[in-house]
Amino acid sequence: MVKTLAVPSQQLSINDSLMFSERNIYICHAMQGHPVFSEFSIKWVDAFIDYLSVFLKRISKSNYNIAYSGVKNINLEETIKKSSVFIFILNEDSSQSTVFNDEVKLIQKRCWDQENNAFLYKILASPIKENSQVSFFSGMSGSNFFDAEAFVRRPSELRKSEWIFTSKIVLEQLADLAYKIDKFFEVLSESEFKTAVYLAETTPDQFNNREMVKREMEHYGYRVLPDRVLPDGLDEFTKTVEECIKQSDFSIHIIGQEYGEIPVGEVHSKVDIQNKIAADIAKNQNVRLSRLIWISSDLKIINDLQNKYVERLKNENEGLFHTEIIQTPLEDFKSLVLKRLMTYHTAVKDQKKDQIQVYIIHEPADLNKIAPIVKFLNANNIQTIQSPLSQNNINLISKHRQNLIDSEAVLIYNSNQNQSWLQSKILDCVKAPGYGKKQPFVAEAVIMAQPSKDFNINQWSDFILIADHKNIAEALQPLLDKLIKDNE
Repeated sequence: MVKTLAVPSQQLSINDSLMFSERNIYICHAMQGHPVFSEFSIKWVDAFIDYLSVFLKRISKSNYNIAYSGVKNINLEETIKKSSVFIFILNEDSSQSTVFNDEVKLIQKRCWDQENNAFLYKILASPIKENSQVSFFSGMSGSNFFDAEAFVRRPSELRKSEWIFTSKIVLEQLADLAYKIDKFFEVLSESEFKTAVYLAETTPDQFNNREMVKREMEHYGYRVLPDRVLPDGLDEFTKTVEECIKQSDFSIHIIGQEYGEIPVGEVHSKVDIQNKIAADIAKNQNVRLSRLIWISSDLKIINDLQNKYVERLKNENEGLFHTEIIQTPLEDFKSLVLKRLMTYHTAVKDQKKDQIQVYIIHEPADLNKIAPIVKFLNANNIQTIQSPLSQNNINLISKHRQNLIDSEAVLIYNSNQNQSWLQSKILDCVKAPGYGKKQPFVAEAVIMAQPSKDFNINQWSDFILIADHKNIAEALQPLLDKLIKDNE
């Protein structure tokens, strides 16, 4: 069921509309309350909300609540605080709206202050260049909805309203957004890492093929990276790609008819750079990364530079472990990708039955920072579970205590010198027998991202203190040795 909080209702209050335990979406827009926007613009927003509601209802049995700008008689700050998905509808005049800017500030505050994840997504209702957007929106994932013929007045069986979207691309993007939202809430409620795939950016002639591969994986619940627009600058581009690939179990590279864009100060294209980074990471013995390189069976290469690159690619990757170069039609490639992902997922699931389980305790803001730690431990046959991210505080505490009971070892990650938080989590580990834990932990460790003079590990004799640094393998080796020794 999808519940839309519409304008206005005297009976409507935040207490009986948006609850922490439900799936709450807030749509922020500047189409209302500003002189430059017409009734047509408001109808556009209404249609967008209607379509999104329909798609969510079709793909999910869960209850969704949708609130949006302009709804009266609700506590806006509380509504935003209780939402986890935020969709921003942008046009060239959005920044002129005081109401819109105030709402964005509230959402930013919620993202910074509140202890759970948020899904942020932008919809461009008119063309806006990336470098013209404020920093909060620049790099945010999103879709273009400004097709001039995408919105017309016509009777529709799908919606009660007579205004409909007719563009196939727009409707596919709406369906994709609904799937992403549903999968986000699944991950949020389960608090576990899904199989992650780095789907490399490609050349313009392969954009549509990349989107189809991406859509297929997301619909099956896989996490697809990058989940944001890659930066233009070479250093930031390289750093972001490396971070994303290190979080991934697979990398997929789609080769196009041309060599692609070459960043300023570089001799290799962005397509080539992504592939080189993945190849370097795959060579690391402590990382399990499978690479799939797809060259369409009917690809028409348009210049000698790309011909040489494709031949070099084949020669360099021939016989490499966990690397496949595939030349098939698109549909066959999509089937093969899903087969590889499902096989991997089954193998990991079977492997976990005999693994030591480590509970990684962390603050929500550090979810991405612990990804390399999770990947390293998993590569060494150590199962991991992470701190619960539920919005319901009672459920969060209950799940946290259950994780302590179920795990053989615990690893606390502290990135911001929050001593009271760290002390409380160590005490939770000490009190685990009182929660029902039958056996003592085989290992307990604390990772300090920054050294702290206020924290004395000696008062906790059972804990190993680990200094966080770039070499994950070296930092975690003492913990790994203890886990392996106790499991022999």
